[in-house]
Amino acid sequence: EYAVKSWINILRIYRDYEPLKFFGRAGTFLIIISFLMGLLLLIQNIKLGSPPGYWDRHIPTLILILIIFLGGLQVIFFGFLADMKKNEV
Repeated sequence: EYAVKSWINILRIYRDYEPLKFFGRAGTFLIIISFLMGLLLLIQNIKLGSPPGYWDRHIPTLILILIIFLGGLQVIFFGFLADMKKNEV
């Protein structure tokens, strides 16, 4: 229990004193995940030779990729805002 509380405190301190690094890394991770998912889908499409209706079956996956990508961008923007707020105080 002590170790968990210590890690939570370490993450809070890191978030408060280095917000751009903290949120930038989290956002970059999400963007990389969305890129890899999109790349996997594209490679699968190339291997199958784009059969009819391929993209119609994968619309939910494309929407998920887009949501993860936009979430990553939003987290990075939150990092910029937090960094501006940190420098303001």
